Amino acid sequence: MEREELEEIFSLYKRHINPYLADLLRFAGFDKLEWEAEGCIIKDSEGNEYIDCLGGYGVFSLGHRHPKVVEAVEKQLHLMPLSSKVFINPLQARLGERLSEITPGDLQCVFFSNSGTEAVEAALKFARMYTGRKKFVSALGSFHGKTLVPSPFLEGIFIRSHLNPCFPIANRLPLVMWRRWRRRLTMRQPPSY
Repeated sequence: MEREELEEIFSLYKRHINPYLADLLRFAGFDKLEWEAEGCIIKDSEGNEYIDCLGGYGVFSLGHRHPKVVEAVEKQLHLMPLSSKVFINPLQARLGERLSEITPGDLQCVFFSNSGTEAVEAALKFARMYTGRKKFVSALGSFHGKTLVPSPFLEGIFIRSHLNPCFPIANRLPLVMWRRWRRRLTMRQPPSY
């Protein structure tokens, strides 16, 4: 790929996706174009190889393009690429059964989500429904997602002050204090997650 095209794509990313991340990546020397990947190796558009220590945020725990995963995906693509959500999905039903079998306790129902932030949002809602409590404890410096419900737990004062009424926080604790506070929390106090 020519340098001009790389600069054009960088400029498009900076203008239309995230200008701050683009600048940070350029500053750190990561303003490369991801091009292909296999196993735990990612290649940029210039052919440089990098060990993928992130694994697509856990999506590629078996590595990029693992042959068995590719085979299963291709098989499903020929059947039905995306669930219609209108009918019962047999794969979801079997996975739900398996998760219920291997999860401790008497869990019978599962909730499938698309992202970590969606899972956190569901956990907050479930905790509120189960306990009837309205406030939560949050760890300082932690990240719980960018959707409306988890966003008050972020560090930014602007974000917290504008969204706090949605899910108020009782305490914001440094992570080093969690052990001490866990001992003191009771059901009369806010649930933590």
